[in-house]
Amino acid sequence: NSAYFAGARLVEAGIQAGGDSALRRFIDDGAGRIIPFGWDRAARHAFGASFGALSERVVSGRAGPTASAPGDLAAIGPLWWEARGPRWRGDTIRFVATAPREIPWVFDAVRGAVHPVTRRNSVDAHGQAGAHAVYADLDLTDPYRYRSHLLRGEERLRTPGLERAAAPDVRADGAIVAMRGAAGTTELIIVESDTVRVLAAGTPDLQWSAPRWSRAGDRVAAVRWRLGGETDIVVLDPQGRTLQVLGTTRAVQLHPSWGPEDRTLYFASDRDGVMAIHRATIATGAIERVVEGGAGLFDPEVSPDGSQVAAFVLGADGYRLVVAPLPATGRAVGAAVAGFAPALPPPATGPSRSYAPWRSVLPRYWIPTTAASTRGDRLFGLLTTGRDVVGRHEIGAQLLADVETGEWTGDAAWRYAGLGVPLIDAAVSQSWDAFQLADTTGTRLGEIARRNRIASLTTTWQRPRVRTGAFVALGAEVEWRDFATDPAPLLMQLDPLLSRVLMYPGGVLAAGWNNLRRAPLAISTEDGVSASVTLRERWRRDDRAATSATSVLTDVRLFRSFPLPGHARHVLALRAVGGWGDRTLARPFSVGGVSGGSLELFPGFRIGDAQRAFAVRGFEPGSQQGVHAWALGAEYRAPLPLVGRGTFPLPLFWQRSALSVFGDAASAWCPAGAASAGCPTGGTTREVLASVGGELALDVAVDYDRPTRFRIGAALPVQGGERRVRGYLSIGVQF
Repeated sequence: NSAYFAGARLVEAGIQAGGDSALRRFIDDGAGRIIPFGWDRAARHAFGASFGALSERVVSGRAGPTASAPGDLAAIGPLWWEARGPRWRGDTIRFVATAPREIPWVFDAVRGAVHPVTRRNSVDAHGQAGAHAVYADLDLTDPYRYRSHLLRGEERLRTPGLERAAAPDVRADGAIVAMRGAAGTTELIIVESDTVRVLAAGTPDLQWSAPRWSRAGDRVAAVRWRLGGETDIVVLDPQGRTLQVLGTTRAVQLHPSWGPEDRTLYFASDRDGVMAIHRATIATGAIERVVEGGAGLFDPEVSPDGSQVAAFVLGADGYRLVVAPLPATGRAVGAAVAGFAPALPPPATGPSRSYAPWRSVLPRYWIPTTAASTRGDRLFGLLTTGRDVVGRHEIGAQLLADVETGEWTGDAAWRYAGLGVPLIDAAVSQSWDAFQLADTTGTRLGEIARRNRIASLTTTWQRPRVRTGAFVALGAEVEWRDFATDPAPLLMQLDPLLSRVLMYPGGVLAAGWNNLRRAPLAISTEDGVSASVTLRERWRRDDRAATSATSVLTDVRLFRSFPLPGHARHVLALRAVGGWGDRTLARPFSVGGVSGGSLELFPGFRIGDAQRAFAVRGFEPGSQQGVHAWALGAEYRAPLPLVGRGTFPLPLFWQRSALSVFGDAASAWCPAGAASAGCPTGGTTREVLASVGGELALDVAVDYDRPTRFRIGAALPVQGGERRVRGYLSIGVQF
C-alpha cells in the first residue's frame, strides 16, 4: 500500500506544479501516443517537470521522521518494511514487524536497542496484559485460503469459532477481544474460558475493526465502518451495549488505544489528508490532533504514565518506530461530518442459477506464433488461452504448420481446479522429429520422420503452508510413434518395427517437501531446504518385458543466508541432483547448458533457457548423455545496490541487482549393454564436466509489477572441455 501512497503523492506534486488541469493534459497526451512509453515527455508537457524531478520533491519534502508539532519524534531501531502494534511493557515496547532483509518477527525495543523475540508468519496487532500475550498469525489451510488464527504465547488456540480471528487484545484476567471475519463483513468477539461469543455483529453495510480493552477491562473501544464511507470510534461494555460514539467522520480512523485512567482514547486518522495521532476526551467527546510527522503516523500506543506515545511513522524509505512526548493540549478538530447516503442499485430480482464457467472460459482471442522444426524449417500457426472467472478451468492450445512438408505440430492443455485438491491436468500434443539416413559409406539415402503423439493425465495434491510446503503428483501418459521416410519406399528397407504404430504407456509419481523462506528484498531464496523425488515407468506395449524402463530423479537444495552488508542478505546456495535409469531408458539424462526460464518477447520468439536438472554452465546442452547421472552446484550470491530506475523510452524498470560466483559439476554415463538411445553398446566412461564463473543478476519489471530476472554470466570449463570463457544471457534462476 505504501507504493500507492507514494504514487498519490507523486500525482499531487504534479498537480501542484502544473495546475488543476495538469492531470487531464497528461492523460490526453499519453492516450494520443501510438507508442505510449514517453512518460517523462508527457510529464514535462503536462506538469512542467519530469517524474524524476517530481519524485525528488516528494522525497525531499517528506522523508524522515520529522514532526511539525508539537515536540520531536525520536526514532528507535532500524527501518521496517511492515510494522504493527507497539505495546508498552514497562520501559519496553513490543511490536511485530518485517525488516526489508528479514521475515516477520516479534521484537522488543529496550532503551533504544531492538531485539528479536520470536518468529511470526505475518504482521498483525497483538495484545499484552500482565503475564498474558496473544497474537494473530496467518497461515494457509489449502492452496486457496489464508486463515488467521490466535496464539496465546506460542500455543495456538483451538477453540471452535477462532478460524478467522485477527487483531486480538487481552485483558488482565486473560479474556480476549478480537475481530472475526464473517460472511461479507467483520464482527467483534470475546473469548473467555474456551468459549466464543459475539460482542458486536456486523452486516454487509457495517463492519468492525481494531478492538481494544480499556485499562480497567470494563469497556472495549473499536472502529466502526458504515456504508457511505463513515467511520467512528465506538465504546462498548462487555455485553455489547454501545456506551459512546466518538469522532464520526468520512475519513479513515485506525488503531484506538486507551490513555491513563481510561479518560482518553488515542487513534490515527487522515481527516486532514495525512495520518496523524488524535485524542478523544471521553467526558466531552472533543477530538484534537496531538502529534503529526513524516508521511503519516500509525498505531499510536500511550506509555503507562501517559507522558509519551509510541507509533510508526511512514517515510520515503519505510516505517520507523518512534516515541514522542504527549502535549497537554492539541489542535482542535471540527465537528462531525454530516452523514452521506449513497445511491444504491436496486436489488437483483431475477432467477439465480448454478455457476456455469463455459461462457468465460472459452477463448476470446488468438495470436499468430512461429517456431522452428528439427529440420530448421519455419513453422507458422496460432495460439490461444482461456480461463473462467473463478479459476476452475484453464485451457491453452496452439497449432503450427510446416509449410514445406505439410506436417502439423501442436498441443492443448486443460487444468481443472474445481475439486480444490487435487489439481487435474490433461494434455495432448503432436510433434515431428527428422533424422538423416545414410549407408555404411556415409552416402545420404534420405530422411526418416518420426511423429510423436502424447496424451497425459496428472493429479497433484498440494499442502502449502507459510513455513513449509509439500506435494504429491501422480500421472499417466501414452505416447504413439509412427514413422515416414522420404523417399517413401525407403521405409520398407528398414527395421519392420518402424512400419508399425508403436505405443508407449507410462506413469509418473513425484513428491516433494520444503521449508524455504525469503525476506521482502531478498535476492534469492535465503534459508531452508527442499527435496523432491520423481519416479517414472515407461514401456512399449507389445514387448513390455524387454522395453520396460524405470528412472528415478532426486533433487536436494540447501540455502543459508548471512547478515552481511547490502540491501539483502548474502546467500550460499547448494544443489545436488541424482538420476538413475535402467538400461532401456528411452530418454537418457542430458548434461550441460544453462538452467533458467524463458521470456516471450513476441509470439514465437523466446529468449532464455529451459530448466535443466544436470546443468553445467560453460558447456553446450547435451554434452553428455546417459542412463545414470549426477550434478552438483554451488553459488555464493551477494546483493548489489538497488537500482530503482526506468529505461527511456522502453517500459523497463530496473529494481534489484546481485552478483554471484559459482561452480558446477556433472556427469552422465551408460553402462555396458545399455539399449537406450544415445548409448553405445559398450557403454561410456564416467567423465566429469566442471566449470566456474560469475553472474550479474538484474530484476526488471517489464510490465509495471511483474519482475523478470535477467542473468548475464560467463563460465570457464575447468574439466572435460576446452578452457575457453563462454558468455551467456538467461532468464530466471539457476536453482
